Amino acid sequence: MENKLRYIVKKHCLKNKINDFSVIEQKQNEIISKYNSNQINFKDKISYTLYTTNKKRKLAIVEDGSVEYFVITLLNKIVQNKIKPHFKSRNRVILELFDNLKLLYKFKDFTIVRFDFKNYFDSISSQYVFNKSLKHYNFTKNELDLLKLYVDSMPYCKAGIALSNILAEEMGRLFDEKIKLLMPATIFYNRYVDDGIIILNEIIDEDEIKSLLQKVINDVFYDKSIETNYKNKTKIDFNRKYQYITYNSIPTQFDFLGYKIVFEKNNTDIEIKLGMSDKKRKKYYNKAKHIIAKYYTDEKKLRLILKCLSRRCVYTVSKNNDINKWISKGISYNYGDLLYFNKVDPTTKDFLSKLYINIFNDLKIPLPNYLKSSSSAIGYDLYENIQKNKAIIFDEKIGVSESVLKNWINIVNPIYNFKNKKYYELVKEFLIRCHIGY
Repeated sequence: MENKLRYIVKKHCLKNKINDFSVIEQKQNEIISKYNSNQINFKDKISYTLYTTNKKRKLAIVEDGSVEYFVITLLNKIVQNKIKPHFKSRNRVILELFDNLKLLYKFKDFTIVRFDFKNYFDSISSQYVFNKSLKHYNFTKNELDLLKLYVDSMPYCKAGIALSNILAEEMGRLFDEKIKLLMPATIFYNRYVDDGIIILNEIIDEDEIKSLLQKVINDVFYDKSIETNYKNKTKIDFNRKYQYITYNSIPTQFDFLGYKIVFEKNNTDIEIKLGMSDKKRKKYYNKAKHIIAKYYTDEKKLRLILKCLSRRCVYTVSKNNDINKWISKGISYNYGDLLYFNKVDPTTKDFLSKLYINIFNDLKIPLPNYLKSSSSAIGYDLYENIQKNKAIIFDEKIGVSESVLKNWINIVNPIYNFKNKKYYELVKEFLIRCHIGY
């Protein structure tokens, strides 16, 4: 354990540009000393901040550089290596759902259930996960003792701590297994964190569906044989994000992972259209509105930012084994699957096509020339860019050159210091300044 902690401390120091070996060794010895003398108090070193737009949910933050910070980092690696959690990709879950929905166009005997957990992370007792699942894995005694110290100090799996993600996903895995066991008519089931969807190949009464879901909740999260100081509060939100759909419900629609899925009837066949959920349209509208209101007096800067926001922004990051991984960002990437059924919800198409024009009108700001001209405005039409899969590739060999990137940075941040900066650092600076993120 000591060697692993030393390695984590060293890696943390190097990441923070502390290269003096004597300073690193001093930090390592300090952390090891506190660890060996049991000077660990998770409660005192974890603070909380409100992080959602409505300021209702808390994000846990561990004091950077504390012994608790390094121990939690170590525990995260230990638990991840032991239980190997399978974190699903949002895009993969979406595509698998679309593939299965495509098979329904001639079906009449089916049931779709869309559900959501209420305050998922905040509802899961850390002690409960440990006693129900973790302690049955092949951890060493030292590892188990350290894990127990953590779960006894952290009542619930608060978002913000990587270890919480693993504990919550472990409970999600148990939930998934039970769903598949109790619902044999399931032709598709998937869950992305706290959002779930089930497609059954027969019509099942809604009361029966709710009863089955509640049974799974009770079996997985309320096992009476598990003793804890802090009880689970997990439940499905049947009032807000729950929907029950059969052929007779059509026309109807539901939201899932930011998409709006619209069902209509074409004679006796089912026709499906895709769109952005109202919540996501509002989110992106407000973000673009904030940017335009902030920079509209600097037309050159705003034009460059809107150009980047209108396309997929693609760059690479190096992993530990020096293999480059491609990362894509932006609305065009997040909603690149809108054309899956070749039919897009009209409100979404209009939103994406006229996003910037509508915002300028809303703000009562004169429309810039590049949005007035039909030939140049097409480059800022997000729907058109999704159709044509337009992207800006930040790669010095096959994409934006370093000289062009520096010119762009001079536009968005004229006082940036380029001295000794590598290409990836320039990409990071530019994307952050364009409100895309890195």
